[in-house]
Amino acid sequence: MPPVFGWLCNELPYETPTTSIATHVHNRVPGMVPYIELDPSIDHPLVREQASGISLHRLAEINKAVMG
Repeated sequence: MPPVFGWLCNELPYETPTTSIATHVHNRVPGMVPYIELDPSIDHPLVREQASGISLHRLAEINKAVMG
C-alpha cells in the first residue's frame, strides 16, 4: 500500500507549533505501528531532527517536557 497523507496532531515542546505538520503515513505489516514521515518540505525543527537524527540528550529533554 502506498503512503497516505496525514497531519501530525500532537503538540510537542517546540517554539513553533507541531500540530498540523503534514505527514506521509507508511503502513507496515500487521501488528507493527505505521511509520510517520514528516513532510521534508516543511521548515520546522522537528522535521529537521527527524531527517538528520536526534541525540539521546535531546530526546530526554523532549520526554521531560512532555512527561514532567
